[in-house]
Amino acid sequence: MADTVAFTVAPEPPRMAEPAADPTPGGVRIVVSIPLQKAYVFDDGELLWTSPVSTGKRGYETPTGSFTILQKKVHHRSTTYDDAPMPYMQRLTWQGVALHAGRVPGYPASHGCIRLPRQFAKKLYAITDHGTTVTITNRKPASPEAAIEMT
Repeated sequence: MADTVAFTVAPEPPRMAEPAADPTPGGVRIVVSIPLQKAYVFDDGELLWTSPVSTGKRGYETPTGSFTILQKKVHHRSTTYDDAPMPYMQRLTWQGVALHAGRVPGYPASHGCIRLPRQFAKKLYAITDHGTTVTITNRKPASPEAAIEMT
């Protein structure tokens, strides 16, 4: 049951990936497909969950690459965008890109962060650690098996 979302994908932005930790077998891994506006969450190579997301809109594109979670904070507010709430924030770059709960309209609408539905953000926050790998891609995995191969 594939969800279809119509939107225009902007050209790939410059990569700003922080160096990812050395991959270790197993553990939680997250793949975010920008064109599908979808996150895949794996544990020990097995699909746990998928969720719609909202990535960066034109001019604020979400960077692609392999990132690690650098910081976690349940109650966080943006220091850049009018003190906006960023619940269940999981920082991916020191330039301000993070996973967090927010409005997910079905298309890219953020200032570069990856917005998640609130209950999903809370669930995800509970199973990740500093160093969890997050892969952000402009590719469209045909299946969860194809998504895990991107990590």
